[in-house]
Amino acid sequence: MQDFEICFAKQSQLNEIVKLNHSFVKENCCNGVVADDLEYFSTKQIAIAIVNGKVVGYAYGCFEIETKNRAYASVGDKIFYLDEMYVLPKFRKLRLGEKLFNFLQEYARQNGCQLITLNAVSKNYKSLLKFYIENLNMEFWSAFLIKKLQ
Repeated sequence: MQDFEICFAKQSQLNEIVKLNHSFVKENCCNGVVADDLEYFSTKQIAIAIVNGKVVGYAYGCFEIETKNRAYASVGDKIFYLDEMYVLPKFRKLRLGEKLFNFLQEYARQNGCQLITLNAVSKNYKSLLKFYIENLNMEFWSAFLIKKLQ
């Protein structure tokens, strides 16, 4: 069993997060993922997964206040929007994505959020749905699909 820790990143760990983000882009597992730089990450509060002293995953989001009444939320509800989550492939079997999510879920709960929302992207939609719906008990609300026309 490998030692792991889930915590918020320190400034000194941001370069490791940038490298992970670039690995995410290079993996080409999702449409629309872009490489971000140190400046971008310096304004975020980022949860990280550390295995044997090395940062191997990250997740971050932001708080939002709902401005419209929706089927799933009311005006004024505080929501945590999960912006991005990534774990290096060889560490996924440790369920670090779930652990990162649960860490941020508790953070959101402690900060008065009623919901967590996200736009999930993956070229393997079956795996994505299994992860978020079956493993994390999220509810499916919609799908945004694209067909490019020639």
